[in-house]
Amino acid sequence: MTIYDEFIERVEKGGRFAVDIKNKTLKVNGTKLIDNGEWKGELIDTDDVMENLLHLYREYKISTPSERSDKHKHIFKAKTLEELTDAELVCGISREIAQAKLEGFLLCTILSGDLNYPNEDKWFWKSSEEPSLILLKAWFE
Repeated sequence: MTIYDEFIERVEKGGRFAVDIKNKTLKVNGTKLIDNGEWKGELIDTDDVMENLLHLYREYKISTPSERSDKHKHIFKAKTLEELTDAELVCGISREIAQAKLEGFLLCTILSGDLNYPNEDKWFWKSSEEPSLILLKAWFE
């Protein structure tokens, strides 16, 4: 099992998590799975990183917020409860799980070298398909 898979499994079981992309730290229930860019084991197993990143962002964007998820620090923009359609409310996954999947994926693919910064000339990159998906150059340093 990869670190990413273990992280998501524990979050899905109700674990509290924190992802610090800038400081390269990933923890769940107080246990650091990645500590300042250091880890033991296999990080992640994935193909087509950008396609997966876009999918996870879209899933996050329409995820269902809760009181618990509202207390989390968010680095990506998602729809508010009022902005979600009835179909999105019925089909969307929990905001906490969607956030963990997206941010954990981003950190693990940066550290594994599977995701490289897409625009060396600017301090941020914005997706042409999802303009609200923005990656900061500082996350890759």
